[in-house]
Amino acid sequence: LIELNALKIAEDRTFADCARFIFTTIVGLCFPAAKTVSKEYKDLYYQGPQESLDVTDKSVRNKFLSHLKSLLNEWGNLLQRFLKNEDDQVELLLTFEEYCSDEGVFHAEKGSMCADAFCQVLQLLYDSDVVSEEAILAWAEEKQSAEAEDRVFLDKAKPFLAWLEEADSDEYESDEYSEEESDED
Repeated sequence: LIELNALKIAEDRTFADCARFIFTTIVGLCFPAAKTVSKEYKDLYYQGPQESLDVTDKSVRNKFLSHLKSLLNEWGNLLQRFLKNEDDQVELLLTFEEYCSDEGVFHAEKGSMCADAFCQVLQLLYDSDVVSEEAILAWAEEKQSAEAEDRVFLDKAKPFLAWLEEADSDEYESDEYSEEESDED
């Protein structure tokens, strides 16, 4: 943590910038190490077959998600420390979109290999308390008014967003029921 804070200061970065790169590094560890990775770090990466991971294949996607879940369990608290507010969490989701699109600074990261698992990764981020429901819904709302080509990942996330909204309405109905019961007492 001290090294990351020092790097943040030295590079004049925000906490959100640090969180973005921590997260994309965590996701990158779910893939086989590139040939340029030093031997001392290769054990941090996915250790399965070295062929290209195709997360459109269900068994490969499950392995990817399982590895990501274990990494988020291990590193999620660190990530949370750098996500100071809802806006930072929305930025993380926008960064993950960029990563999955192989755009910007991520053009050589092979992030497009996990684009088909976007919805499940979103749920992992939510389940591990890295990203809040409010941040996910704010991201989705921001994407609603975007051009069609910028809504690709919003479309991929629709099943999870529907589940979130359904769970939220169930919670609201449960709260109303509890209030009615207490009014009767």
